[in-house]
Amino acid sequence: MIAFAQAVSIYIQLLADYGFSISATRYVAIHASSPTAKLRDYVSTIHACKGLLVLIASIIALPILYLWSGGGEAFVAGLLLMGSAVGNALTPLWYYQGVNRIRTVAVATAASKWVGAVAILLFVRAPTDMLFVACAYSVPPLLVALACTISLDCAGIFKFNAIDFRAMRNEMRIGAPYFLISAGTGVLANSGVIVLGIFYPTSVVGIYAAAEKVVKAAVGCIAPISQSVYPLNAERFGESTSAGFRSVRQTALWLLCPAVAGTAILFLIAPWGLGLLHWVDPLYLRIIRYLCPWIVLGVINNVLGIQVLSAMGRGKTYARAFFIAACSTLILMFSLTPAWGGVGIVFGMVGGEFILMILLMWSIRSIVSGIDSQWFK
Repeated sequence: MIAFAQAVSIYIQLLADYGFSISATRYVAIHASSPTAKLRDYVSTIHACKGLLVLIASIIALPILYLWSGGGEAFVAGLLLMGSAVGNALTPLWYYQGVNRIRTVAVATAASKWVGAVAILLFVRAPTDMLFVACAYSVPPLLVALACTISLDCAGIFKFNAIDFRAMRNEMRIGAPYFLISAGTGVLANSGVIVLGIFYPTSVVGIYAAAEKVVKAAVGCIAPISQSVYPLNAERFGESTSAGFRSVRQTALWLLCPAVAGTAILFLIAPWGLGLLHWVDPLYLRIIRYLCPWIVLGVINNVLGIQVLSAMGRGKTYARAFFIAACSTLILMFSLTPAWGGVGIVFGMVGGEFILMILLMWSIRSIVSGIDSQWFK
């Protein structure tokens, strides 16, 4: 029940984020030095949007949790675990990221997770401690969200009377493309396992899933760098297009160099690491090594899609390219998997990232060409 409720919580967070981690961060980065009143209206509106989305998602999740748990103590535990989703969704990381003060909130968020984990290790002894586990997971994030909201209120950045419902509708429209991208990314992240499971037994799926997790753990190391450079690029694009591209050229190295170096290391040490884990099936090594180009292509697409198009405010352009690439990925997976198994899934993922890279490069070139033509008119 705990695992299922945590999965539901992840989907609540996904809906509540709604792409604001990109659109709102960009706005705050550009207007960080604006008058407090302007920033207060925006922050209050975004916070209200996320609160409304959390409420809607929670209402949808309630009957699902009840039917799965059958009521009773398990259902209560599921309700408590939804608190972790509420806390994470309402922690305004996007604001602190936009004003380049993310360190304190990031430390508090990480500490809340450690506190919950330590409490579970120390005090949980039997399945009857399920409610305590739920509280350990949910209470710390709620406290962090509450502390951040109070901090914003004391600084005059968040006020309930500054919420504008018409502005909420406009911000939901602006964030929609980024929501579709994040939701699509979440769907594609599990598509490989699902498609492989349609054609092959669980033993093959298990090998692929384990190898894929190793690679995605390596990819996760790039995320903090991307989050740290995005506000800088958004701020520069807010000044001018040329300043934005200069910033991207500088910060892209912070993403690409670790990605290329890390991928090369993973490719070389994979046999040794798999030997330590006693993963003797050769399919493990093949999948990990074949996924190495996917890592590099993914980082290139992060630069093109997030650091350039999203930082420029071209979310719709990015969403269109992503939709075409996502459909191409699924087509390739279904076409190649019956004959090649897990390797077919990998080729589908790599092919989809390559298609996305071409589409993003073409989109950026078209935008830049349009700007240049308007400049010389």
